[in-house]
Amino acid sequence: MTHLIGGEAVYKAIIEKAVDKAPMNFVFDATHLYQLRYDKGTKDGLNWITNQALHIVTTDKRYTTPDQELNFVYSTTEDYEKYWKFYYAKLPYLLFYAVTVIDEIVFGLLPEQIDHKRVRAYRRIIVHQVFRGVSGLAEREEKNSFNDLLAELIPDLIYTCTSCQAQIEPTVDDLIWFAFNNVFLCPNCKHDQLGDPTFRLKFHELD
Repeated sequence: MTHLIGGEAVYKAIIEKAVDKAPMNFVFDATHLYQLRYDKGTKDGLNWITNQALHIVTTDKRYTTPDQELNFVYSTTEDYEKYWKFYYAKLPYLLFYAVTVIDEIVFGLLPEQIDHKRVRAYRRIIVHQVFRGVSGLAEREEKNSFNDLLAELIPDLIYTCTSCQAQIEPTVDDLIWFAFNNVFLCPNCKHDQLGDPTFRLKFHELD
C-alpha cells in the first residue's frame, strides 16, 4: 500500500517540478500522472488493478471483490483482454515519465553527454505516440496532430550528410525509423548522422 507522506498536494507538487524540468514536457500532465500512480479513488489509475492482482479478495469499498467471487480467478477471455488493454494503456506512460526523470538525473552528472539526452527524449516521444496509434489508444485527432508535429520538425532537421555531403530533407518515416532504431541514416549513402555532434545539436533547437 502506498502511503502519501505529506499528502496529495505534496506529491502533485513534486511531479509538477519534475515535469517542468523535463525536455519536451508537453507530453506530460502532472495531474494525470498523479492519478495513475497514487489516486486510489479513480478507476483510471493502477491502484485498483494492482491491488486486486496482489490479493485474492479486496475489501476496499472502491474495488471490493463481489460476493462469492475471487479476484481474477473466474475471469473470462474478454476480461483478460480488458485487463491487458487497460494495463498497457497506462503503464507505458508511467515508464516514459520515469525514464525521463532518470535521464535528467543521470545526464546531470554527465554534462558532456547532454546532446544525447535530447536525442533520447525525441526518440521516446515518437515511440510513445506511435505505440498509442498502433494500439488503438490514440484518437484520430491525436494521430493527425502528432503527424503534423513530426512534419513541423523536418525543416529544422535538414542536414548536409557528413559522409557524402548531400543536402537531405528527412521524411516522417525517417523520424520514425530513427526513433525505433537509434540511427538517422542518410538515404544516399546510409551514413548515420547521429555520430556527428553538430547534427545532434539540432535537437536542442527543437521545441
